Amino acid sequence: MWELKQIGPGPMQVLWIDGMSDAQVRNIDVAVAAKTDTVNEHTAAAGVTVDGLLIKDALIPVSGVPDLPTSKITSGRFIAARLLDGTSGYFLKAAGAGVDPAYALLVAADIPSLDVAKITSGRFGMARMPAGTSGQVLTAQGAGADPAYAAAASGDIFDKFREFISWVSVDGFTKGGDTGYSITPQGPIVVIQAPGGANPDAWLYTPGPWWNLVETAKAVTIEFLLCWTEATSITCWFRMTGSAADPPSETTNHFGFKTINARIWASNADGATQAITDTGIDTPTLGQRTRMKLIFNPGTDIKFYVNDTLAATHTTYLPATGKYSLHVHVSATGAFAREIDLGRVLLERVN
Repeated sequence: MWELKQIGPGPMQVLWIDGMSDAQVRNIDVAVAAKTDTVNEHTAAAGVTVDGLLIKDALIPVSGVPDLPTSKITSGRFIAARLLDGTSGYFLKAAGAGVDPAYALLVAADIPSLDVAKITSGRFGMARMPAGTSGQVLTAQGAGADPAYAAAASGDIFDKFREFISWVSVDGFTKGGDTGYSITPQGPIVVIQAPGGANPDAWLYTPGPWWNLVETAKAVTIEFLLCWTEATSITCWFRMTGSAADPPSETTNHFGFKTINARIWASNADGATQAITDTGIDTPTLGQRTRMKLIFNPGTDIKFYVNDTLAATHTTYLPATGKYSLHVHVSATGAFAREIDLGRVLLERVN
């Protein structure tokens, strides 16, 4: 290794150290040396001799560079060519605290679950739609319920229908009750009063049924609008039934609602066993608009709604296919008369 150090004015004097003899002070003719080469410009491995002094360019060896902590890297970014090599299509993934990252394929667990609200554009392809039976269509099942595939409409006007039963009169209905009962149609409502005490009941039903109302793969909807009721010492049945009786049978084929005082229950039976669920929902006292609705998918389930809230789903003891009549029954369970005001009833079947 050669080291040049200027040590005096005038002609350039340098301290010449060759590692083999004593250090010497020598003069260098700068003009001659400048004509020959300059240290800054020279890159050849052989070096340059200036007045007998050999000067070489040299890089600092790797061993001469101290190890540096990452805190010393305070600016700039590594270029992509300096990153670790990896297999095409793999991602550099963290492997945990204190462990070097490693290349790996992206898996489902690496992708966060997203709320549907995050999907703000585009449309899913048909291949992403739920699979269904050939010929069926995806139909709504009501608020809070998943859509379901059902047979497409046949086009027969009597095969699917929607009827509203209003209360301009009760002609065509069978009505009855114990001594002192009253049933009064008032257009949008019918007032049914049960006397109470030893004479507790009043009822109303259609003597003629809807033939073959319940058929496989043809959903039936019925909705009762309760406009006024008392909340104590009263039990009521609102349902489609295969047999209207006094008192109402709990196990005869039927589907509908039962109220005990203010509480609403979901009820159905298959002719032998009843399925009944406390919805946990109470009717308001006196004036109201409480909508009790069910959707019966024969052979599958019955979904019960109160004011559009899904309150119960029954999948057991479903009523048999066949004919059914509308049946409303009021029983005063105390000493005093009890009354309900029932609004229009919706009966609908789709296929």
